[in-house]
Order: sequence, then structure tokens, then C-alpha cells
Amino acid sequence: MVGVIDLGNRPEPFKFIKFPPKSELGLKITVGQDGETLTLECQKPIKGIVLDVDGDDVKWSDQAIDLVPGDPQTIRAVGLNGREVQARFLGDGTA
Repeated sequence: MVGVIDLGNRPEPFKFIKFPPKSELGLKITVGQDGETLTLECQKPIKGIVLDVDGDDVKWSDQAIDLVPGDPQTIRAVGLNGREVQARFLGDGTA
């Protein structure tokens, strides 16, 4: 049937989702020996991770990524120069 919309099992808008506490996410960001390769891992799914550092800009190979357990992601951070990486994401309480 054309034009029929199934409203069952639709995802909730983000504003209605109850996110787990940051302490339960298990977000781990590891900087590789080259100083420009980052590996991101988690124990619970994380939506929309945005990476940042203080000071001069870094050229990120990816931004605003979603992370799920068991699927580590590798990001290049050209110009990181040993600075600490900060992560913000949906539901982290910063917005």
C-alpha cells in the first residue's frame, strides 16, 4: 500500500532519551606512539563524539562519530603535539 507510514518501533527523539552516566560509558582515548593516531573505545554506545584540544588547531580525520562497544575507531590528529584530547558527546551534560 503506497503512502502508509508504520509508526511502530520508531526511535525516540534525543531529548527524550535517558543517557547512562559518563562513568558507565567506559570511554577510553589512547594516543599511539606516533603522537597523531588516536584509538577510541567504549563499554556502552556513545553518540556524536566531538574531539578537541586547547591551543592551536588540530586537523582531525573524523569528527562527530558514533562509538559502539567492540568496534574501536582510529582517528588521525595531525598537529596534536602531545596535548590532552577532550571529548564531548550527546548526553555528557555539557550542553
